[in-house]
Amino acid sequence: AENILTGAAVKASSAFCSGGQKVGYIGYAGNTLTFTRVTVPEDGTYKLLLYYCSGENRRITLKVNGETEYLLSGLHSGDYVHTAMAEVILELKEGVNTIEFSNPSYYAPDVDRIAISEEKVN
Repeated sequence: AENILTGAAVKASSAFCSGGQKVGYIGYAGNTLTFTRVTVPEDGTYKLLLYYCSGENRRITLKVNGETEYLLSGLHSGDYVHTAMAEVILELKEGVNTIEFSNPSYYAPDVDRIAISEEKVN
């Protein structure tokens, strides 16, 4: 409920996604999804797991705290219903962080959820 959708990004029903929902139409023309309360106990490197749906190879850009960008590509779950998981290692600051998902050139995969490791990655 605290996440922010911009542009045409929208929640959609999906029986195989957590909570029965996912966010689609991320990317292309400035549509974004921002997780606003990603909280970690200390500055450092953490693993983010992205659960997504996509019927074709797509990519997604993650922007942490409005600054550092990370790119995940080749995201394909087989269809737009079933989820797959990708991981990325990223730098987070102690306390609350924001992570914005976008794709400046095409649509990103639909996003089900994210999970952050509880401990830092060495």
